[in-house]
Order: sequence, then structure tokens, then C-alpha cells
Amino acid sequence: MTAKFTGTDEFRSARFDACDLSGMSLRDCDLRNLKTSDCWLVDVNISGRIRNLRVNDIDVTDYVNAELDRRHPERAQVRSMSTADDHRAMWRTIERLWTDVQARVDRPTPMCLPPARRGSRSSGRWSATSTMPSSTKYGPEYRRPAIQSKPARSAAAYGS
Repeated sequence: MTAKFTGTDEFRSARFDACDLSGMSLRDCDLRNLKTSDCWLVDVNISGRIRNLRVNDIDVTDYVNAELDRRHPERAQVRSMSTADDHRAMWRTIERLWTDVQARVDRPTPMCLPPARRGSRSSGRWSATSTMPSSTKYGPEYRRPAIQSKPARSAAAYGS
């Protein structure tokens, strides 16, 4: 059975030497000041808030951010928001993006997600229907109050 650790600081400042950590999964973890030396990083996928990422002593943060901006131009739109009009425009962008996702999930093609699988989770992630507030299951009357009532996290919670 795989060991599971939730909400612990048991490993803060820990040191692992000559350990087999293959297959390890980290979700929503604080990895600030993480250092790996002489480690095998093969088939690694890193996702999250990334700053000062160095690979073999080369800072690749700007490269990663430029590629993410190329793939998702709305990131630049978020960074440039300063007025109420900017926020309203961003909200329209978010709604357009959700509409595009909904269309991809519902598209009747051989590669589409079958309706019976849309509620299935994969690798512990949310299902397609769980993440889609704009689906037919939840209309605007449901979506907006839920978003407005969710408490905001402070910048400190993200390690700024």
C-alpha cells in the first residue's frame, strides 16, 4: 500500500540520501528552496507557481514563462489587469475559455470523452464534469454566486 501524507510538515528540511523516490506524487506542496543533486530526473512533469527554476545551474524560468505565455496568451492579460474594465474583460476571456472546453468535451468525434466517462476521475484529478461550471448541469445562476462567495487566499498563502 502506498503511504499517504496530508497536511504535514514532517519532512520540512529533511534530507534524503540514496533513496528510491520513483513514482512519488506531490500535490499542493511547498517546495521552496528544494535542491536536488546527482539525481535522476527522467519523465518529470512540474506544474505550479515557478520562480527561480534552475536546471544544471541554468535559470530556465524565463524560458518556461515565455512558452506558457505563447501557449496561453491570457496569462499576459491577467498580469496587465489594473482597472475594473480590465477585470471585466478578463472575466469574458475566462467565460470564452470555459465555453471552448465545454465544446471540446461535448464534441461528437471518435476522440471525444464518452459521456459515461465524463464523471470519472483520473490520477486523483477532478473529472471533466466536476470542473465545468458552465456545463448544462450548472447554469449562470449557480456559477456566479459560488465564485463570489469563495474566500480569497492572501498573496502570503502562495509564498510571495
